[in-house]
Amino acid sequence: MIILSEEAEPIVIRSNQKYFDFFKVDFPLFEYIETTNGEVTKENALNLEGIINKAIDLNKPVLIPDDYNDRCY
Repeated sequence: MIILSEEAEPIVIRSNQKYFDFFKVDFPLFEYIETTNGEVTKENALNLEGIINKAIDLNKPVLIPDDYNDRCY
């Protein structure tokens, strides 16, 4: 479970959708998201947005561990 701050939520949703629209696959959010005191802050969301924008700029999807979809989050 991820708890998003009010400021972080639109950034995470927008970035995640941008990644999906570009690469046609879901972004592995749980692999790359960071939290501060159990919550995704605006700063954490902006860091995530940077990772996604860099992947798109380089036209190179982020690495997804082989067992990513088998994990319990």
